[in-house]
Amino acid sequence: MAYHARAITLEEIAGLVFLSPYHFLRQFKARFHATPYQMLMACRLSQAKRMLAR
Repeated sequence: MAYHARAITLEEIAGLVFLSPYHFLRQFKARFHATPYQMLMACRLSQAKRMLAR
C-alpha cells in the first residue's frame, strides 16, 4: 500500500529496467495499452474503493 501512495517518477521506473524514460514509456504503453501514470491511478482508485468498502 505504501508504494501506491508515494510519488514515483517515470525516470525512476525506467532506471529500474535500464531504459530511457522515452523508450520505457513506449514499451509500457505498447504492452499494457495505458501509460504508467494511468496504471498507477487505476491501482490507487482500486485500493481506495477497497478501503471505502470496509
